[in-house]
Amino acid sequence: MPMGSSALGAASALGALFGGSPPPPPAAPAAPPAALQLVIQPGDGGPMEDWMNLERLRVEGVPMVCLNGALDKVTSGYYS
Repeated sequence: MPMGSSALGAASALGALFGGSPPPPPAAPAAPPAALQLVIQPGDGGPMEDWMNLERLRVEGVPMVCLNGALDKVTSGYYS
């Protein structure tokens, strides 16, 4: 095989030559259920839609932690 080619490329070439196609890749395993939802809120109260979207993201039985995303106010001493 020439440099830079891959097994998948070779399989595609052989498939085209013989009229077939390579097998599909295996399906990815399912992700485990979330143990925690971590959300960064844009800060300054944000538009009402941001807060409403938090309700849409909520999963029963999974804690949600919402952090203030206005880090410039945190680092500047605004909250001190």
